[in-house]
Amino acid sequence: MDDENEKKYRDTLTALRTTRSLNEEMERLKQENVRLTARRMQVKRQADDVTEALQQARDRRNSLQQETRREEHDTEQIPAMSDASHLVGKKDTLETAACYPETQAKVKSPEARMGENPPCILG
Repeated sequence: MDDENEKKYRDTLTALRTTRSLNEEMERLKQENVRLTARRMQVKRQADDVTEALQQARDRRNSLQQETRREEHDTEQIPAMSDASHLVGKKDTLETAACYPETQAKVKSPEARMGENPPCILG
């Protein structure tokens, strides 16, 4: 009977060791699961932030593209500078005549022709 009891005792100790080992492994896996869950949430937040930043960048790019197209369209509507080349120098001459009365005798502005003395405005 002692041999039988000894065998049962050893079997019980083996079962206890196995149970403790399995419980320790379960606890380790639970802790790892908590750590991985926290990491997954962190990565998800980062991905959401990156997605939002990417959408903002796309929106900004689209806005800039529209603005560029508008500017190009507006630029096409302005007459070419060569069409206005006959105007170059006229304003400067009139302003000079208005600011320096001694030159008015040489160049008459429309205001000077009407007998008015226009103020000197340079800007």
